Amino acid sequence: MLPVQEGFVKGKLILEFTQGTDKAILRFFTIAANKNIVLQKIEHKKDKPIRFQVYVSDFHELREIKRKSGVRYRIVKKSGLPFYLKFLRQHKGIACGALSFCILLYLLSRFLWNISFEGNSLHTQEELRLFLSEIKISEGIWLRDVPCEEIERSIRNEYFDITWVSAELTGTKLTIHIKENYDKEIASKESQPYSLIAEKDAVITSIVTRSGTPVVKAGDIVKVGDILVSGIVPTKNEFDEELAVHYVNADADIFAQTTYTYEDRIPMKYQKKVYTGKETKSFSVSFLQQKYSFFKRRPKYEQYEQEENITQLKIAESFYLPLCIGTSEYREYEYIDSVYSKEEARNIAELKYNEFLSGLEQKGVQIIEKNGTIQFDDSWCYVNAAIISIEKIGKVLPIDEEQQTQPIQEENVTTQ
Repeated sequence: MLPVQEGFVKGKLILEFTQGTDKAILRFFTIAANKNIVLQKIEHKKDKPIRFQVYVSDFHELREIKRKSGVRYRIVKKSGLPFYLKFLRQHKGIACGALSFCILLYLLSRFLWNISFEGNSLHTQEELRLFLSEIKISEGIWLRDVPCEEIERSIRNEYFDITWVSAELTGTKLTIHIKENYDKEIASKESQPYSLIAEKDAVITSIVTRSGTPVVKAGDIVKVGDILVSGIVPTKNEFDEELAVHYVNADADIFAQTTYTYEDRIPMKYQKKVYTGKETKSFSVSFLQQKYSFFKRRPKYEQYEQEENITQLKIAESFYLPLCIGTSEYREYEYIDSVYSKEEARNIAELKYNEFLSGLEQKGVQIIEKNGTIQFDDSWCYVNAAIISIEKIGKVLPIDEEQQTQPIQEENVTTQ
């Protein structure tokens, strides 16, 4: 056993001489050594009493040596397991509380208390949580009943636009990582052949076909509904005569120049929200999914907004507890008639316009030119804009099943 561990188990005392000549102290150490009593960490600093360390088990044997040598000492410090146990015996309530707390933490560590999602944008947290509850995965279940592989498989089967799922269980937290980049419409129809058509008027800028028969090329002008890549692939002989037809899932990267028209109008007169300064707060505690409210007072305001903040407690980064602390704040407001200045209306119009452009860019639309105007009259602020962009197009059009069942008319080919 290591000395530090042995010292902790046996218990240690640091003693300091308060009386005795150098000769008496030397006699004290000599007698102790002859009796095989271990004295450690002997310190003799200038103008300070001599200190030394001894095990608790040897302390009682020092009394006779102290009497013979004619010295006196006092206890400076106590440490080790015997003193902890003595403290716990004297404070049984603290000991029981600490033990109960440790047992409770151990029990809580066997359950799932937090579920989070990362990488999802098309599907909300609430939607995904609802699906997990349908497959009986929710906060409060045993960790051993959390099948990560089954969760990953179930999510992929349910959501065709989710291409990759990873369920990670750390501590009492389940984190589900998601990647969404898949065309749901195409994925749901992969079992039947289809063509790709234009979903808007555009000018083709580039096309790379991986599967199917391309019908357009760069520079072509297409209208809504025009076929871009056909899922019908003919087989021809050396004389360019059609022998058979195959049906495939058309697949291509098709980019085209498109035009967006943006129109908006903002009323110059509006109802302005003004806070009165009156506020009401309430507090709540949730334990094991049961909510308890304190100082809850229903606001008597005619119009108010509510802001709720809920914090789930945790011991470590991934050790969440089934304990949440929440605050709700109610703020009274009222509406007053107001009128925008032209500068205010212009700022609001530009903000909404920029949000529209940002939404296009998030969808992968590359904006190459934009022209807009803002005009005013007594009642309205009008915004009109034309946006020229490059974007990926191509919408699924299933090939008619009746067309698939038509017999192929084979022509007699005469070779010369």
